Amino acid sequence: MSGAPRDPGAGPSRYVCGYDRREIDRLALQARIYEPVTRRLLARAGIGPGHRVVDVGCGGGDVSLLAGEQVGPTGSVEGVDRSRESLDAAEARARAAGMLQVRFVAGELGSWAPAAAVDAVIGRFVLMHQRDPVAVLARVSGWVRPGGVVAFVESDIAACQPGAHSQPHSFSYDGIVRIWQQAIAAAGAHLDMGPRLVACFEAAGLPAPSLEVDRYVSGEPGSPIFRFAVESARSMLAAGAPLPSAEALETEVRSLGGWLSAPPAYAVWARRVQ
Repeated sequence: MSGAPRDPGAGPSRYVCGYDRREIDRLALQARIYEPVTRRLLARAGIGPGHRVVDVGCGGGDVSLLAGEQVGPTGSVEGVDRSRESLDAAEARARAAGMLQVRFVAGELGSWAPAAAVDAVIGRFVLMHQRDPVAVLARVSGWVRPGGVVAFVESDIAACQPGAHSQPHSFSYDGIVRIWQQAIAAAGAHLDMGPRLVACFEAAGLPAPSLEVDRYVSGEPGSPIFRFAVESARSMLAAGAPLPSAEALETEVRSLGGWLSAPPAYAVWARRVQ
């Protein structure tokens, strides 16, 4: 842990989903939905063999493990998170995968820093939970060597609106989405972090970044979107609040021959100039 003073502008909002075992399992469902766009981001950003990478807000390690594949055994990935439960799960997954190049450490983004400059800082769905995402970006980009990469994936939960989040309209999914939006907004997080990401990069002093927008849509049997939707809402609600089961949601959507859309993902990266 660094002894640097905490930047008050980089303080996090309250993480509405919690840190228990069920939340770690929910993050694994989320990872299945957003893995393709994350893989493309890491590849397009040029993260490769031998690189040293920090994954901020790593949670259960899903993005760290993807980066570990990219950097190979000659590189290193350090995942940072405030939750010891998440880090224990991430560590176990890395060891089970034989990825000795991936390790995890407890830390707060306002005070932790790597021991030396790195080739890349990456993160997924972490800036949305920071009260001042620009301050966080400015701080973590300072860890990157000149010519190194800053790359983040963030979502646009605000875009999940009737007429866009499902076809034909799913009343059950609409109720679930409203729970997401209300709970996340009440926690002080940013529902529209994805569309704001390019402007945040520039405000943090980074060059104009490259951008990809990805939208996961599925009504296929067994798609992770059904359980992801329900478990995301469940993690945000008080115990005992009524929710449809994942099976009921899937039955409703498939009986109409329809589909659901997960929140769009914005994948953005830039190289640090100096």
